Amino acid sequence: MQCIDSDVIGLMDDATLQKYIPSYGDRIAIFNHCRSKKPTSKRKKGLYERLREKMTLRPESSQGNALEILNKSLNVRRILPDNKEEAGSGSGVLRDVLSCFWQEFYERCTLGTTVKVPFIRHDFPAETWKAIGRILLKGYQDCEYFPNKLALPFLEQVLFDNVYSDLKAYFMQFVSSQEREVLMQALTDFTAVDTDDLLEVLDSYGCRRKVSAENLPKIIEEIAHKEMVQKPMFVIDCWREINHQHLNLSPEALTKLLSDLQPTTKKVCKLLKFDVDLTTNQKEEANYLNRFIRELDESKLQKFLRFCTGSDLIVTDSIYVGFEKMTEFTRRPIAHTCGNILHIADSYENFPDFRSEFNAVLESNVWVMDIV
Repeated sequence: MQCIDSDVIGLMDDATLQKYIPSYGDRIAIFNHCRSKKPTSKRKKGLYERLREKMTLRPESSQGNALEILNKSLNVRRILPDNKEEAGSGSGVLRDVLSCFWQEFYERCTLGTTVKVPFIRHDFPAETWKAIGRILLKGYQDCEYFPNKLALPFLEQVLFDNVYSDLKAYFMQFVSSQEREVLMQALTDFTAVDTDDLLEVLDSYGCRRKVSAENLPKIIEEIAHKEMVQKPMFVIDCWREINHQHLNLSPEALTKLLSDLQPTTKKVCKLLKFDVDLTTNQKEEANYLNRFIRELDESKLQKFLRFCTGSDLIVTDSIYVGFEKMTEFTRRPIAHTCGNILHIADSYENFPDFRSEFNAVLESNVWVMDIV
């Protein structure tokens, strides 16, 4: 495989990245087309200029040229807030970059609560949506990373040109909790629901039919199809062109993939691997770690997984846990994401101290990768 040099792709923390590259479309254009230029001046170029030279977005001369990125090996380096290159590189950094990208994508380019659906943006032409489609495919090819918050009916339409899943069920995960409560009550007992509340919810999704207990399920299914398939059809067409021939998944395999990727406390605890000959104190701290994971909510569980593996989804089959001698002033959990290794101190006397110090690391969101 061809290899892109490590300085080709540079991703900063979100605040610094937006400072140098304000346009989200420009930031995701790193996957759109690669073209290097020789410097025209000896003066030191700014970071934005260097990135634009390395990753120039230009009209695609052919689909084949754009798809060359799928055959390249990506060696990713980050730029820290002080404009210095982070030392860490490798698969863990790539997984972390993909996690960061899709989290920002959910925030900026999708609608929905529990499940997400892309919405059409006037500043995103077809080339930009195709670039995102290549990020989806490249992430799956290289890291088995797949954005599992995207609504299954939307993904089925992309990959199979048909919807096999229950539209109403996924629409209930798409709407807000308040809207879900009203719709579920109406489906269960139409006479008990507040009519004004129901009509307000349906009107917000453009319903133009008179509603009754008999036709409500059909209306919700039609609205669900409109919101999750018809509205994002331009995105579906762009992504289908990129992914249809490269993602060899059946509808059943896609459903299983999304389920397998979703972290749960039980799944994450099963990933933990310890040495056989642990001391009594280390066994106690292994129990602390398992208890800590079991108490995490979904958001913190994803942070824990990303801290240990670089990915906020389950894309590995194990996390090796080791113990190190640390003082009370230096102890902190240390992770090496490329090897999925977690080191914890062996000097904790109680679970609250362990929980407090691990939470402090996860909540800081300042994780510098320094292993090359």
